[in-house]
Amino acid sequence: MIVALKSTSTNEQIAHLENWLKSRGLTVHISRGEYQTVLGLVGDTSKIDDDLLSGLDIVEKVTRISEPFKSANRKFHPDDTIVETCGVKIGGGNFAVMAGPCSVESREQLCNIAEDVKKSGASVLRGGAFKPRTSPYDFQGLKAEGIELLLEAKGFSDVVVSILDGNVDVVVNLAALTDTQKAQIEDIVKRKTGVTADKITINVCNNQQN
Repeated sequence: MIVALKSTSTNEQIAHLENWLKSRGLTVHISRGEYQTVLGLVGDTSKIDDDLLSGLDIVEKVTRISEPFKSANRKFHPDDTIVETCGVKIGGGNFAVMAGPCSVESREQLCNIAEDVKKSGASVLRGGAFKPRTSPYDFQGLKAEGIELLLEAKGFSDVVVSILDGNVDVVVNLAALTDTQKAQIEDIVKRKTGVTADKITINVCNNQQN
């Protein structure tokens, strides 16, 4: 990755950016020209968000010279990804039907839907325990209580997944992923309009590495 800095960048700002990039496990090569300073980044640059870096005051342009999100890129993993949990396979030609509520709201709601999902022949029960919203006054999901209800619903369905809305809040803060992983519930990140697939892929891959 090549990061071209603005001519107005100070030595202090450059040093601060260099230290931050090094903290991300990258090697930084600095090339100082008469009118511009360029940083050459060597290492796993999939950990770096292009938009975040481009938005810095001292950055003029960011250019990738290698493929991003290596954990998911077919050039590094040509075979189909197959997710297998509790005997149910998803991907690689395996057909799986998921059904369930957008948001987990109560035990009665989830258990009734879980029963219907199983009767209909679907192999996976889905439901959202976390519903990040811009306003703190809006319903944010049942969170920990929602996870408990999803675990209880396993009595109706072999596989239970937690649906995470792929909005900016989830992309930036993946704490919800950690919580559901501790509870041994599979996660699915749902992409919303305005959030690029690249953004979700990079952040989820980073979460797996961390």
